[in-house]
Amino acid sequence: EVPLCESFEFHERLVFDSTGSVDLQRYFREEFGTGHDFRNVSVRRTVGFIDYILNLCTLGIANSQTVVITGDRFTRASNRAPQGTGDE
Repeated sequence: EVPLCESFEFHERLVFDSTGSVDLQRYFREEFGTGHDFRNVSVRRTVGFIDYILNLCTLGIANSQTVVITGDRFTRASNRAPQGTGDE
């Protein structure tokens, strides 16, 4: 049986975060729950216009940046909803 594949993309703004770390496991559990495999995951950090304005207004204290997480989610066959039997 072929696993179900779905591409995803998250945009998350980090403000007043001095660590600069991203907890991917937390994002995946909040969005998808458990029972999935993730492949081709990439993390990009960008500073857009809103981030620039926040950093300018706070003299850089806000350390605002946007994190973009993209990848593919594969649902394991055992976690999928059962398919109809055709008797409906």
